[in-house]
Amino acid sequence: MIKSRIIPSLLVKNNRCVKGINFSNHIDVGSPISSAKIYEAQGADELMIINISPNNFNEQFIDTIKKMSYECYMPLTVGGGIKTIENMKKLFRNGADRIILNQTAIDNPEIIKNSSIEFGSQAIVISIDYSYGMNMKPYVIDRSGSQKKIDPIEWAIYCEKMGAGEIVFTCVDKEGLKKGMDLEFIKTLSTNINLPIVPSGGIGTLNDIFQVLNIEKINAVSIGSILNFSDQSVIKIHSYLNQKGVNVRKI
Repeated sequence: MIKSRIIPSLLVKNNRCVKGINFSNHIDVGSPISSAKIYEAQGADELMIINISPNNFNEQFIDTIKKMSYECYMPLTVGGGIKTIENMKKLFRNGADRIILNQTAIDNPEIIKNSSIEFGSQAIVISIDYSYGMNMKPYVIDRSGSQKKIDPIEWAIYCEKMGAGEIVFTCVDKEGLKKGMDLEFIKTLSTNINLPIVPSGGIGTLNDIFQVLNIEKINAVSIGSILNFSDQSVIKIHSYLNQKGVNVRKI
């Protein structure tokens, strides 16, 4: 039976961890390397690191990933500003275990195919940020300025065909609010997509984590604010889920 993964997520800006609401109004929440060491000690199953700096693919960020890899044994899944296969190679050489593509995949879908051929599907994660329009239909957030509304499920299915190995779905409307996840849409995703899905956005309580992992085919969750702005920890999350009968790694 597949063990459920608890995946802390770090947003990195100018070599500092930041957190906000709906991907805006960010505040400083600490050092990325110190945060990684804490999550490693607490037994996180994986760490997601997204660089949102204006010049996000830079030597400073690459050096941060390298230092993290020296400190941590958990897998590091890294994204932000990755444009080319060479960018990916540089991150892999410096300690990344998997790569996250978001806007680059929308702008150039062929990079999904080319990178999965080069590194294997298991190393390529697609991040899909979505929101709800006036008609309450979800659409993919396309930061290129295009007015086209892409359906998140259709886009995920296409990414799977192109060779992606996993999809991270973030409901931007709920991100940072700590008022619960977009459970009904996550259920719809789980019935329409064959790839592993990692839901993100909205977790405020331990029960929120339990609820999403109780959805069929959901075996991982990405968490942020609950670790930054409460007394919860990865240790407490694992303990709670274990008591609830969720199959998680023993710490």
